[in-house]
Amino acid sequence: MINYWISAIDNSIYEGDCRVGDIAATSAQVVAWQTANAPPVIITFRQFMALFTAAEQAAIVSSTDTKTRLFLLSASSGSVNLSDPLVMTDLTYLVSIGLLLVARVSQILTNTAPPA
Repeated sequence: MINYWISAIDNSIYEGDCRVGDIAATSAQVVAWQTANAPPVIITFRQFMALFTAAEQAAIVSSTDTKTRLFLLSASSGSVNLSDPLVMTDLTYLVSIGLLLVARVSQILTNTAPPA
């Protein structure tokens, strides 16, 4: 009886039959929902700084720019939530003043190690 129930559940799911809650959805909508509802990515300051190359680290740490110093101070005060929009804003600012390349922002936000 249990096996019949399980196979009945397995047979009720067909290719393209995606649902978000009680609403029929496309695969793209499901992926968007999963992304929007993904748990935050929280890392330590050391792990965060390891996402930058040695040159980027040196440029950030030696910068005399007030916003950059505040970014560094804020990040070092505890854990860093890579899902926080303020982190994206800070990284975009680092790009605007030439301390970081645009392509590196997405790598950092996805918790990807810097190129060797």
